[in-house]
Amino acid sequence: MKTTVAPTCFIPACPADFVGHAAKVADLLLRKATRLRDSPDRPLKILISGSPGIGKTSIVNLIARTLAGHPSAIEDVNGRDLSLDMAREWTRNLAYGSLFGTWQVKVVNELDRCSKDVQDVLLTTLDRMRAGHAFLGTTNMDLDCLTERFQTRFLAVRLNAPDNASLAAFLAARWDAPLDITRQIADGSQGNVRAALGDLELWLC
Repeated sequence: MKTTVAPTCFIPACPADFVGHAAKVADLLLRKATRLRDSPDRPLKILISGSPGIGKTSIVNLIARTLAGHPSAIEDVNGRDLSLDMAREWTRNLAYGSLFGTWQVKVVNELDRCSKDVQDVLLTTLDRMRAGHAFLGTTNMDLDCLTERFQTRFLAVRLNAPDNASLAAFLAARWDAPLDITRQIADGSQGNVRAALGDLELWLC
Protein backbone atom coordinates (compact mmCIF):
# COMPACT_ATOMS: atom_id res chain seq x y z
CA MET A 1 0.00 0.00 0.00
CA LYS A 2 1.42 3.35 -1.07
CA THR A 3 1.74 6.08 1.53
CA THR A 4 2.02 9.86 1.27
CA VAL A 5 3.91 10.09 4.57
CA ALA A 6 7.43 11.45 4.05
CA PRO A 7 9.87 8.52 4.30
CA THR A 8 11.85 10.02 7.19
CA CYS A 9 8.58 10.62 9.10
CA PHE A 10 7.39 7.05 8.65
CA ILE A 11 6.68 5.37 12.01
CA PRO A 12 6.17 1.59 11.90
CA ALA A 13 2.81 0.62 13.41
CA CYS A 14 2.93 -3.13 12.86
CA PRO A 15 5.44 -5.85 11.83
CA ALA A 16 4.53 -5.39 8.15
CA ASP A 17 6.00 -1.90 8.35
CA PHE A 18 9.49 -3.37 8.82
CA VAL A 19 11.70 -4.96 6.19
CA GLY A 20 13.72 -8.19 6.18
CA HIS A 21 14.80 -9.75 9.46
CA ALA A 22 13.32 -6.82 11.41
CA ALA A 23 9.81 -7.76 10.25
CA LYS A 24 10.19 -11.30 11.61
CA VAL A 25 11.68 -10.10 14.90
CA ALA A 26 9.00 -7.44 15.30
CA ASP A 27 6.27 -10.03 14.72
CA LEU A 28 7.66 -12.51 17.27
CA LEU A 29 8.34 -9.91 19.96
CA LEU A 30 5.03 -8.12 19.43
CA ARG A 31 3.17 -11.41 19.84
CA LYS A 32 5.02 -11.98 23.10
CA ALA A 33 4.31 -8.44 24.30
CA THR A 34 0.62 -8.74 23.42
CA ARG A 35 0.28 -11.98 25.40
CA LEU A 36 1.98 -10.40 28.41
CA ARG A 37 -0.05 -7.19 28.10
CA ASP A 38 -3.26 -9.17 28.38
CA SER A 39 -1.93 -11.55 31.05
CA PRO A 40 0.92 -9.81 32.90
CA ASP A 41 2.37 -12.74 34.83
CA ARG A 42 6.06 -11.83 34.39
CA PRO A 43 8.30 -8.88 33.49
CA LEU A 44 9.64 -8.36 29.98
CA LYS A 45 13.36 -7.71 29.45
CA ILE A 46 14.56 -7.40 25.84
CA LEU A 47 17.88 -6.29 24.36
CA ILE A 48 18.16 -5.81 20.58
CA SER A 49 21.61 -5.38 19.05
CA GLY A 50 22.68 -4.69 15.48
CA SER A 51 24.08 -2.12 13.11
CA PRO A 52 22.66 1.44 12.96
CA GLY A 53 19.47 2.27 11.10
CA ILE A 54 17.92 -1.19 10.73
CA GLY A 55 14.90 -0.88 13.03
CA LYS A 56 16.03 -1.62 16.59
CA THR A 57 14.57 1.51 18.15
CA SER A 58 11.38 1.28 16.10
CA ILE A 59 10.82 -2.28 17.31
CA VAL A 60 11.28 -1.46 21.00
CA ASN A 61 9.08 1.64 20.63
CA LEU A 62 6.33 -0.48 19.07
CA ILE A 63 6.58 -2.99 21.92
CA ALA A 64 6.57 -0.19 24.49
CA ARG A 65 3.42 1.37 23.02
CA THR A 66 1.73 -2.02 22.92
CA LEU A 67 2.46 -2.74 26.57
CA ALA A 68 1.97 0.71 28.06
CA GLY A 69 -1.22 1.84 26.40
CA HIS A 70 -0.37 5.43 27.38
CA PRO A 71 2.75 7.52 26.57
CA SER A 72 3.15 8.57 30.20
CA ALA A 73 3.73 4.94 31.21
CA ILE A 74 6.93 4.92 29.11
CA GLU A 75 10.25 6.39 30.23
CA ASP A 76 12.68 6.72 27.33
CA VAL A 77 16.34 7.66 27.83
CA ASN A 78 19.65 7.31 26.03
CA GLY A 79 22.25 5.14 27.73
CA ARG A 80 24.67 8.07 27.73
CA ASP A 81 22.23 10.02 29.94
CA LEU A 82 21.39 7.18 32.34
CA SER A 83 23.07 8.18 35.60
CA LEU A 84 23.71 6.19 38.76
CA ASP A 85 21.06 8.24 40.57
CA MET A 86 18.48 7.50 37.89
CA ALA A 87 19.29 3.78 37.92
CA ARG A 88 18.95 3.69 41.72
CA GLU A 89 15.64 5.56 41.50
CA TRP A 90 14.34 2.97 39.04
CA THR A 91 15.18 0.23 41.53
CA ARG A 92 13.46 2.05 44.38
CA ASN A 93 10.31 2.59 42.30
CA LEU A 94 9.86 -1.08 41.41
CA ALA A 95 7.43 -1.42 44.29
CA TYR A 96 5.02 0.88 42.50
CA GLY A 97 2.99 0.34 39.36
CA SER A 98 2.15 2.86 36.66
CA LEU A 99 -0.61 5.42 37.25
CA PHE A 100 -1.47 5.18 33.56
CA GLY A 101 -2.02 1.46 33.03
CA THR A 102 -0.99 -2.07 33.91
CA TRP A 103 2.55 -1.73 32.58
CA GLN A 104 5.50 0.50 33.44
CA VAL A 105 8.05 0.54 30.60
CA LYS A 106 11.68 1.67 30.48
CA VAL A 107 13.30 2.14 27.06
CA VAL A 108 17.07 2.67 26.91
CA ASN A 109 18.70 3.13 23.53
CA GLU A 110 22.48 2.71 23.20
CA LEU A 111 22.75 0.67 26.38
CA ASP A 112 26.43 0.16 25.56
CA ARG A 113 26.95 3.83 26.48
CA CYS A 114 25.95 3.15 30.09
CA SER A 115 28.92 3.02 32.43
CA LYS A 116 29.86 -0.29 34.03
CA ASP A 117 28.75 1.18 37.38
CA VAL A 118 25.29 1.93 35.98
CA GLN A 119 25.10 -1.57 34.52
CA ASP A 120 25.90 -3.00 37.95
CA VAL A 121 23.08 -0.99 39.56
CA LEU A 122 20.68 -2.00 36.80
CA LEU A 123 21.37 -5.66 37.60
CA THR A 124 19.38 -5.14 40.77
CA THR A 125 16.61 -3.40 38.86
CA LEU A 126 16.40 -6.22 36.34
CA ASP A 127 16.49 -8.95 39.00
CA ARG A 128 13.73 -7.33 41.08
CA MET A 129 11.38 -6.52 38.21
CA ARG A 130 7.97 -8.09 38.54
CA ALA A 131 4.92 -8.54 36.33
CA GLY A 132 3.85 -5.27 34.76
CA HIS A 133 7.41 -3.96 34.33
CA ALA A 134 9.37 -3.95 31.09
CA PHE A 135 12.95 -2.98 30.27
CA LEU A 136 13.64 -2.62 26.54
CA GLY A 137 17.14 -1.80 25.33
CA THR A 138 19.11 -1.42 22.12
CA THR A 139 22.78 -1.28 21.25
CA ASN A 140 24.63 -0.58 17.99
CA MET A 141 27.75 -2.25 19.33
CA ASP A 142 28.74 -5.84 19.92
CA LEU A 143 27.29 -7.24 23.10
CA ASP A 144 30.86 -7.51 24.43
CA CYS A 145 30.54 -3.81 25.31
CA LEU A 146 28.10 -4.89 28.03
CA THR A 147 29.15 -6.93 31.02
CA GLU A 148 28.39 -10.64 30.74
CA ARG A 149 26.22 -10.60 33.87
CA PHE A 150 24.21 -7.72 32.44
CA GLN A 151 23.60 -9.52 29.14
CA THR A 152 22.25 -12.63 30.83
CA ARG A 153 19.31 -10.70 32.30
CA PHE A 154 17.74 -10.15 28.87
CA LEU A 155 16.12 -11.94 26.03
CA ALA A 156 18.89 -10.88 23.62
CA VAL A 157 18.16 -10.58 19.89
CA ARG A 158 20.72 -9.85 17.18
CA LEU A 159 19.02 -7.94 14.34
CA ASN A 160 20.38 -8.40 10.82
CA ALA A 161 20.29 -5.72 8.13
CA PRO A 162 17.95 -6.37 5.19
CA ASP A 163 19.42 -7.43 1.86
CA ASN A 164 19.40 -4.80 -0.87
CA ALA A 165 16.70 -6.50 -2.96
CA SER A 166 14.26 -6.68 -0.05
CA LEU A 167 14.91 -3.07 0.90
CA ALA A 168 14.41 -1.87 -2.69
CA ALA A 169 11.13 -3.77 -2.98
CA PHE A 170 9.92 -2.38 0.35
CA LEU A 171 10.63 1.23 -0.67
CA ALA A 172 8.98 0.82 -4.07
CA ALA A 173 5.89 -0.77 -2.52
CA ARG A 174 5.40 2.02 0.04
CA TRP A 175 6.26 5.18 -1.91
CA ASP A 176 5.85 6.42 -5.47
CA ALA A 177 9.32 5.59 -6.70
CA PRO A 178 10.21 3.17 -9.51
CA LEU A 179 12.03 -0.01 -8.61
CA ASP A 180 15.17 0.94 -10.54
CA ILE A 181 15.49 4.06 -8.35
CA THR A 182 14.87 2.21 -5.10
CA ARG A 183 17.44 -0.40 -6.16
CA GLN A 184 20.04 2.33 -6.51
CA ILE A 185 19.04 3.76 -3.13
CA ALA A 186 19.19 0.34 -1.47
CA ASP A 187 22.60 -0.41 -3.00
CA GLY A 188 23.91 2.89 -1.68
CA SER A 189 22.55 2.43 1.84
CA GLN A 190 23.95 -1.11 2.27
CA GLY A 191 21.14 -2.23 4.56
CA ASN A 192 20.78 0.98 6.55
CA VAL A 193 17.02 1.53 6.32
CA ARG A 194 17.17 4.96 7.94
CA ALA A 195 19.73 6.14 5.37
CA ALA A 196 17.65 4.68 2.54
CA LEU A 197 14.55 6.53 3.75
CA GLY A 198 16.50 9.77 3.83
CA ASP A 199 17.81 9.24 0.29
CA LEU A 200 14.34 8.34 -0.97
CA GLU A 201 12.88 11.51 0.54
CA LEU A 202 15.50 13.58 -1.30
CA TRP A 203 14.60 11.84 -4.56
CA LEU A 204 10.86 12.36 -4.02
CA CYS A 205 11.39 16.06 -3.37
